[in-house]
Amino acid sequence: MATAVTSTEDAAQIPEPIPCAHAPTKPPAHVYDTIITVAVGPDDAKKKFKIYRGLLCHFSSYFDRMLNSSFREAGSTYLRLKDIDAETFNVFYYWLNAGGLDWGGLLNWDKVINAYLFADFHQAPIFRNAILGSLFNGWIIDKTINLRCAHPWTAPTITNKHDTVTIKVGAGSNIQQYDLHVEALRARSRHFHEALPASSNEERTAIHLACSAPKRFDAFANWLYSGSLDSSNEVNVRYLFLCELHVSADTFDIPLLRNKIVDVFFNKLLRDAQPLPYDIMKYIEEHLRDSALRTMMQDIMLNCGETEDMAEWKVNLAKGFRMESGRNKDVAETICRSSDLREYLVALRGKVCEKYHKHVERDEMVVGREEIWFFDPPLK
Repeated sequence: MATAVTSTEDAAQIPEPIPCAHAPTKPPAHVYDTIITVAVGPDDAKKKFKIYRGLLCHFSSYFDRMLNSSFREAGSTYLRLKDIDAETFNVFYYWLNAGGLDWGGLLNWDKVINAYLFADFHQAPIFRNAILGSLFNGWIIDKTINLRCAHPWTAPTITNKHDTVTIKVGAGSNIQQYDLHVEALRARSRHFHEALPASSNEERTAIHLACSAPKRFDAFANWLYSGSLDSSNEVNVRYLFLCELHVSADTFDIPLLRNKIVDVFFNKLLRDAQPLPYDIMKYIEEHLRDSALRTMMQDIMLNCGETEDMAEWKVNLAKGFRMESGRNKDVAETICRSSDLREYLVALRGKVCEKYHKHVERDEMVVGREEIWFFDPPLK
């Protein structure tokens, strides 16, 4: 079996898993027993979760005493938690079932603090350790790992700072308004290049994108001017959010944003080094069939499908994905045949741009024509 050769630069920048004197192990089989309903939040915003009773008690001494003692909840299959925020409990619920942390979108400190206070109050020390470890590794990776790219993001040149267009995103009561520079939009998106004339002597007509999600457009607007999806810590953006953002990048034809999403997705895989949930793989299969992101996931499956965790991942893949992967074994370039996901990703890191980025090059011979649309190098 080939062994990955990790450069000194890469090795120095990839954080190893935080060593722990009492590393968590998989819960024993007997905790997957009776499924109970946990209703969380106030009556007007109640959310129900289905959880194995034994699993909940295994990770929380608080719930163990509540459900297995003289409390009135003992023996019940219904638990009511009015004073707990459903969004916070959802972080705990996801961790119980997947073993990883999903902050439900772009990371903010309120979510982190609430999750930590929940873990502390409900005496869930392993969950509390997971929160601290996730934050530390996320911060290290966010500060140190930048994937090399042949045409890295650069700020779009804006010659007319007063030429902006108002874009309203969302529908009903959930509408957000953005005032963005026309030159920046035209230089990065084929959709906006065709929808917005290069110059206008009149005030620009506002654009309403009723079918778009404000949260995704937030990430796009942030990336448009800063090159980052989230100014605080983009490595904690959810996998599903990245997939949905990729669909938006396809809709508005923004290749550099697709490349950025691939990079962030890769860095999250490198940080987590664990199987993706089935719903993520299913979403990629159903909505991103022709994407570089899907190709990257296929390559990882072909090269890292031998360990127990990756075997579970492989079983959960959509049938079409597995069949296509099998047919393409002789096509996919093998970086190093390895059952260790982190080892494989470290070796792959230097080839992400070459294998999965798509760059639209400008044709120097016809650059003077007004209809030419290009991204690399940026419009000047």
